Amino acid sequence: MDTYPIALACIDADGTLSVAAQAEGAYEVTLRNSKRVDRTSQPASRENFLRALAATAPAAPKIAFFTGHSDAGVAGVDAALRLEDGLLTAEDLTFGAGLAFPARVVFSSCSSGGAVGAGRGEWLGLSAACLLRGARQVIGTAWPILDHPATLAFEEDLLDALVAGVDPASALRACQLRRLAEWRVSDFDLTEGARLMLPSDLATPLVWASFQCMGVY
Repeated sequence: MDTYPIALACIDADGTLSVAAQAEGAYEVTLRNSKRVDRTSQPASRENFLRALAATAPAAPKIAFFTGHSDAGVAGVDAALRLEDGLLTAEDLTFGAGLAFPARVVFSSCSSGGAVGAGRGEWLGLSAACLLRGARQVIGTAWPILDHPATLAFEEDLLDALVAGVDPASALRACQLRRLAEWRVSDFDLTEGARLMLPSDLATPLVWASFQCMGVY
């Protein structure tokens, strides 16, 4: 089974998250908010993000990973990644000159799947932009997700499988089924009217059930 290295990891670009910012891994290019940049990373600016994509061959057997904030938009093409110095929209990604995405893309950010029927029934958004620019499969989310240890653990589990060459849909399904089994045997209980407090090790479906895989096979 062929492996898929992580060509680009953009982590907490706008610097507003605490748990997501802890993501670590073997990344070829790492972009972080300037306040967290070290010798292994660069600022998560639009320029650096686009430069990394421009250096990527369409459908290259690699992974692009984004964890942070994204906006669903209204018309789909205005869906956007929040980078350190502003928004990078689906329209920017679709029509930007010389941009390409590797074969596999993971968006661990709010409502990044884009399958909302916007644009008068057209399926638009960040995931569609990636597919138009070379990606074969994109994993995104159907609703806003939490900056929570459960999200970080899910990302790590999923990326490990993708790097090992597991098919994205199969990898996502396996990660979700494991967490479904954990959720079913958990003793978590939310008393009506109580403040929502999620244990750090809780496999909450608020996180894992949001992820969906789209692509071409």
